[in-house]
Amino acid sequence: MDRPGFSACTRFCVIVVAVMLVAGCTASTHTGSLTSVQADVSEMLEEIHASGKPVGFEQQDVSALVSRHLPVGTPHADVLAAVRTHSGTRVIEDSPATLIVRNDTGKAMLDPDARSVVMTFTFDGSGRLATVRAVQLKHQ
Repeated sequence: MDRPGFSACTRFCVIVVAVMLVAGCTASTHTGSLTSVQADVSEMLEEIHASGKPVGFEQQDVSALVSRHLPVGTPHADVLAAVRTHSGTRVIEDSPATLIVRNDTGKAMLDPDARSVVMTFTFDGSGRLATVRAVQLKHQ
């Protein structure tokens, strides 16, 4: 049977379903990668605190460890969302070119092992992570 409107309608429905499937896959892939970055930030902070503790006013460079978990090329929005999920982490400065974050563990007067990690992320013109500088220091 030849129905002139049937094939056009069928093609339209197939296109609509295909677009919906592609849009659904794209959305779920993006949130999945963000969750992975957030999990990496948790592991990163655990590794930093397990790597040794600074003495006195010593600052330990932990930039390589942070870069391993938040690699160059990560979008600014993903870095910001990941670090904001952790209690004890505060954003000190947030601009398109720079993000400075501090994570404190313990209270200086109450905990002899109180430490801070200060991370400075710089971004390129397209909003992607370009460099990471991070230090761990004794929380005074």
